[in-house]
Amino acid sequence: MVELSDIPSAPLKVVFVVHFILSAWGLGHWCPLSYLFYNLLFFLILLWAVHHKESDEPMQMAVAVNAVCLVLDVMVISLYFPRSNDGSERFSCGMAILNLIIRPFTTLVLYRIYVERANAVGAPLPTIFGGTAQRGPYEDIVGAVHQSVPHTDIPSPVEYAPSSKMPPPYHS
Repeated sequence: MVELSDIPSAPLKVVFVVHFILSAWGLGHWCPLSYLFYNLLFFLILLWAVHHKESDEPMQMAVAVNAVCLVLDVMVISLYFPRSNDGSERFSCGMAILNLIIRPFTTLVLYRIYVERANAVGAPLPTIFGGTAQRGPYEDIVGAVHQSVPHTDIPSPVEYAPSSKMPPPYHS
């Protein structure tokens, strides 16, 4: 089993350049414009992650979009595989397939960078279902809640009728 710490930490710029070259070579007459769209979206998120090195949110988005791109690449290649014997179309589709083969590894690399950034920020890592991986101690919700009440100039009911059992007047 491959541990997350065993994956080499490739710089984010290398991931960007490799996917950019393979996606650019993968564009051809055989693929639809959606291939260009979701790859451009992935590149924009990677550029955002390169620019904001202190934030873990761009990395979280990059991991999610790269995983979605993996599924979309499988669909695009299987639906639009070139049927002609044109060498340039076959080369273009081969580069798209190579890009597809590299995506799971870059997803793991991007996830590792995300974990490093999230630990540096101190944020708990989210789980699949939206919770956090680190839980705090049990909090008793039945027990007394201590909350501070701001001071107001409204007198208490005891000050209106300290000795009688009459309710306070409604109008001052």
